[in-house]
Amino acid sequence: MPNEANEHSGSRAGSPNSRNRAAIIAGAVVVALGAAYVLFGRGGEGILPGTTFIAKRGDLDITVTEGGSIEALESQEIRSRIKGHQGVKILTLIEEGYLVTPEDVEEGLILVKLDSADLEERQVNQEIAVQSARAQFIERRAQYDIQVNQNQSNISAAELQAKFALMDFEKFLGKKAVDSIIGKLSLDERAAELVKMKAKGVIIEEPPVAAPAANTFLTTGLGEGPVWGSGPSTDRSRPPRGMSRGGGGARPQGRPQFGGQRGGSGGARGGFGADWGGMADASERFKSMIEANGGKIPEGMADRLREMGMDPDTIMQQMGGAPPAETDPSKMVQELKDSSSDIDVKTAFTNEPAYIAARAAIDFASYADVNELEDGEAKKMLRQLQDESLLEKESRSLAETQLQGFERLADAGHLTANELENERLSVQRQRIREELAEMSRHLYIQYTFTMDAERLLSDYEEALMNLERTMHEAGAQMAQAEVGFTSAERKFNLESRQLRDFEEQIEMCTIRAERPGLVVYGSSAARNPWRGSNNEPTQEGATVRQRQVIITIPDMTKMGVTVDIHEAAVRKVAKGQTVTMYIEAFRDRTLTGDVVRVAVLADSANMFMNPDLKVYPTTVRIDGVHDWLRPGMSAEVSILIDTLEDVVYIPIQSVSYFGDAQVCWVVNNGRSERRIITTGSFTEDFIEVRSGLEEGEEVRLLPPGAGEQDDLLEDEGVEEGGEGAEPPAPEEVRVT
Repeated sequence: MPNEANEHSGSRAGSPNSRNRAAIIAGAVVVALGAAYVLFGRGGEGILPGTTFIAKRGDLDITVTEGGSIEALESQEIRSRIKGHQGVKILTLIEEGYLVTPEDVEEGLILVKLDSADLEERQVNQEIAVQSARAQFIERRAQYDIQVNQNQSNISAAELQAKFALMDFEKFLGKKAVDSIIGKLSLDERAAELVKMKAKGVIIEEPPVAAPAANTFLTTGLGEGPVWGSGPSTDRSRPPRGMSRGGGGARPQGRPQFGGQRGGSGGARGGFGADWGGMADASERFKSMIEANGGKIPEGMADRLREMGMDPDTIMQQMGGAPPAETDPSKMVQELKDSSSDIDVKTAFTNEPAYIAARAAIDFASYADVNELEDGEAKKMLRQLQDESLLEKESRSLAETQLQGFERLADAGHLTANELENERLSVQRQRIREELAEMSRHLYIQYTFTMDAERLLSDYEEALMNLERTMHEAGAQMAQAEVGFTSAERKFNLESRQLRDFEEQIEMCTIRAERPGLVVYGSSAARNPWRGSNNEPTQEGATVRQRQVIITIPDMTKMGVTVDIHEAAVRKVAKGQTVTMYIEAFRDRTLTGDVVRVAVLADSANMFMNPDLKVYPTTVRIDGVHDWLRPGMSAEVSILIDTLEDVVYIPIQSVSYFGDAQVCWVVNNGRSERRIITTGSFTEDFIEVRSGLEEGEEVRLLPPGAGEQDDLLEDEGVEEGGEGAEPPAPEEVRVT
């Protein structure tokens, strides 16, 4: 059966199963070799049986040794900064390996030249878009400033109306009485709210986003003066000189239009991009004027455009092209809501129930007291009526006294009956005049005084409500003007930024040397044998994409080594530890340095080859500058973890296990004895012995032969590594 099985296996040696078994056997051999490496150390290879070592006492350096490659710690990566998914072609490229000198950096040596033809064409189109956006911005800015002044005028008129209404009220009733009435109705608080509303800055103040500095001296396009409000230094609290308010708003006086005509009151005036009166579309007027001139810009206008830095041909193309994209209407509506959210819109306060109740509780007749009222028309009238009543009363009293005298004269026969009757009629007329005077005073207090006071208070209430309405309207109009202005400004800024971006990208097509060093192509630096790459080799004519590395210039004055530290030793490695390095190409030279970085996470680059292997990339810096060092050279790095002072140590191959105990074989008078020891830290070659061994004792590098060791185990009746085996004391373990 075994022979048949062997023959059967041999007949299928080329099958997949046989190949799998061969791979498994090869893996087992590798594992066995690795186990032997761990057990006996690298120095165990080629050691003859019976080789010994004298235990030494001294300082023992604990190190971690790994291999790596020389690399620059700092390097300049020259990447393509040209935007776009299609990439850009390389026109010229400096040769790889060229050593850039400080003189090259000073002279601005060109390293890479990229193709900029497409960018230059797009730059021209963008300049046209900027001109269009600037014209729209000037127009919206003028509209905004006009709205600012119109709101100022309307609010000032409403404020004066409210002020005059209050003055009329105080003129009639006196300040003391008016303050009392206003306090009861809380009209003073209402007026204070209106003052705060005006102070919020959303009614007549400047736009929240300042105009770009580049537009400070933008002219009206064809007029002789700057656009009003187009710069931060312009005073926008009043119209500019030569401006007056017409039926359609503020307008310039005596300033000619494009064709030299003068507009009427409130008509559309101004130049390119500015519509002072009727707010007509400047671009439409501009097109109409060009059509009237045979489809060409008049020479005078073209000269003024050139003086302003604007190209007439570009303007003509712009006017014939598609209009600039407007802002999203939903965004404009939202901006309008946001801009007007600071205005607290309320209903008429005279309709509020609390105000109606307080208003009905006021008795104006109670204020009709000459002694309480301050100087005013009401007090003047009350005093006049009161004086007339007093005079009539005195006149009536005097007439009655005279009548008594006349009656005595009549009794004495000095007056006739008719004369006495006339005197009695005179007294009666005086009494009637007295009653009329008193009635007039009473009617004035009861009706006229109350009606005048009610009317004047109502006028003041209406003036306050008119002021509030005017502010609300001004806020809404400012919000609309602000949306238009802000939208035009953002569009102009956006187009300007895009133009600057094109200009910067054209400049970035020429890459000059910025620091000295060795030129290494990006495709060479990124080459990895285990993974492919979709990038073309770095060469003239190749296409590079945004952020793709074209050239790497390492700093040869700051070199180092990156090594992979196994997870079992990485906890011992720390930043700042001293390092000794040997370069494979220069074994006679020793370099020193220190650890500058230990990775926090394990390197996953090669995990697909060995998922169980966890290594941590560690960067080591090389001290000094060495001209003979080149990136990519192989190096062996020894990191000094610790230094054990005055300890006993032996080769790591001399230590083995007996059960759970660590032992070494000590040679004494030609005989070997197994001795239990306690070990400490170890290096690649030596291990610390803390107890069980003294300095000067001779130990075997390898345990005795397998047959000899088996005989020793049989003599002692102990099965090595068996269950329940207890390690004997050192003095009991002696073998001849």
